[in-house]
Amino acid sequence: MTDAARSPLVNADQPASDVPTRDNYDRDAVQEILQLAIARRQDIELYTRSQLLDLADEIGIDRTDLYQAEQRWLAQHGDRSQRQAFIAAQRTRLKLTLGKFGIVNGFLLLIDLVSSGHLDWSITLALGWGMFIALDAWKSLQPGTDDFEKRFQKWQLQQKTIDDWE
Repeated sequence: MTDAARSPLVNADQPASDVPTRDNYDRDAVQEILQLAIARRQDIELYTRSQLLDLADEIGIDRTDLYQAEQRWLAQHGDRSQRQAFIAAQRTRLKLTLGKFGIVNGFLLLIDLVSSGHLDWSITLALGWGMFIALDAWKSLQPGTDDFEKRFQKWQLQQKTIDDWE
């Protein structure tokens, strides 16, 4: 009897000789195969927790292991969404800063132009302030850097404090 004929995964509609199989799969292969199989299930967009538990039972995953994996996934997913919220907040802050920059420097450029007939000192101020805004934006929007992590942790603490007050 061939491996294909013995495999419970062989579709009865396909000839056994066309379906390659193996007797053993390493952990990475099992994970990838199951991930591909779940991805093919287009009829289910969202799984309930009870369906997750049933799937784990069917493939022999201990409930404790599943719970720990679920908690780890939730922590990683929560951190990822918090980082996305932080980056969005930083972008909003940058837009507000650029708006202030444009208004103030537009006014200063106008004063300089009206008072002396040409642009002089206002260009120096605009370039200096613009350099600091650019450096701040660079630090704020570069994930993985020490400065980004410090700002992110500070932001998380502020968000926790705000949530505690509400």
